[in-house]
Amino acid sequence: MTHTVSPLGSASSVPAPQRTNSKRGSKVSNNVRKQYLGFFIEEFLKTCSSRQEAIKKALSEEKVIFERSTGRFMYLNVAVQALKILRNLTEEPTASDGHSSAKRRRSSSGTTLEGVSKLIVKVFNVRVAPRDGCCQVEERMSGAALYRVLKDYVLTEEQLKENGYPRHNPDRPGAAILSNGETKKYIADSLIQVCNRCGRSFSVTPEGSYISKEECSHHWGRIIKRQVSGSWDARYSCCGGSLSSVGCQVAKLHVYIRKENLDGFVKTFLKLLPLDGNPGVYAVSSEMCYTKQGGELSRVSVINANLKVVYDVFVKPENEVIDYNTRFSGVTREDLMDAKTTTSDVQSALLGMLSADTILIGHSLDKDLLALKLIHSMVIDISVVFPHSLGLPHKRALKSLMADYLSNNVPVNVEGAEKGRACMELMMWRVKHDGKGRKW
Repeated sequence: MTHTVSPLGSASSVPAPQRTNSKRGSKVSNNVRKQYLGFFIEEFLKTCSSRQEAIKKALSEEKVIFERSTGRFMYLNVAVQALKILRNLTEEPTASDGHSSAKRRRSSSGTTLEGVSKLIVKVFNVRVAPRDGCCQVEERMSGAALYRVLKDYVLTEEQLKENGYPRHNPDRPGAAILSNGETKKYIADSLIQVCNRCGRSFSVTPEGSYISKEECSHHWGRIIKRQVSGSWDARYSCCGGSLSSVGCQVAKLHVYIRKENLDGFVKTFLKLLPLDGNPGVYAVSSEMCYTKQGGELSRVSVINANLKVVYDVFVKPENEVIDYNTRFSGVTREDLMDAKTTTSDVQSALLGMLSADTILIGHSLDKDLLALKLIHSMVIDISVVFPHSLGLPHKRALKSLMADYLSNNVPVNVEGAEKGRACMELMMWRVKHDGKGRKW
């Protein structure tokens, strides 16, 4: 069968694009795929020795683009960029006799698109980012240059204290202090705790045994305020119930986070700078479960500036688990059954990975550092970089920020490594937005 390609690159008889089980590009129509397949065939005909070889390569490259695209706009963007790269690779200088060197062009085809994403992301160091209904390939800053830019967003000491970050206690080695008044609030009577879900007070012994076992009726959703007929109507996002309504969920026991437990903290320390002058940039995300002694670390994930997972482990709680908090953490009983890593093991790993100069990024990172029992000063808090319109103590939810600044495809739950990736992506967006028209 002979395939003829028009001068515009559309095929009058183009083979059907390769089918795939991937759901990522499912919103891309077959007509669009066929059109860009024709463009690829036209480009590969310039370098391939036969039409059959050109069609084979075009089918392969189009399939890669389709499988790596989350939707139509990303597909179109990557396809256009890939075609530009391919055309540049086939534009060879003429030979000394004035004729184009076909041999040289053919050799260049061997180094074309080894998987479009590899070439775009790794060689040209750019990323595809859907935004505001369109996609564009944008330059991605990295290394020491990224570190220098991000330093402008690091919280000051006053901001760290205001946002409840654990700080070094000069009077007690290995202990932390909170400077926003929360410690005093709970130390007044350590037998009385406040449920982290329903807000009711209940009593526990110093060993964590419940003095009175009460069911916890609560709403797991956030409070959403809407303006209706000139007034504000506040309701829970989980069930739409009013603030005075009975909780839509019932748990066997109340749960809490023991704020006065500020022992066992470690502090990152100064290290010699690497030769490239980059102490590192990481996004950190932790998950917690509820035990008889309050909240305890159950998982920690660390993402580097290239959105790669560099550390991701489930952590064995020290005390009996009351609630795995699976709805929000994604961590299940099965995940922790075979977990052997302790909080102390995690601290040792992080101290080896980080230095006092390393920038850590996270959403409400104070909670993560409290769970990790880690004191660190070079912090970028997404909830501060993207503040709530009402100011503290109000903070915008991470899912809301993802929907507004990254894409509309926000998962139901954002947990573990995905939370870290989202924080890193949000900071990349912030840097790009704030740096428009600025030479780095």
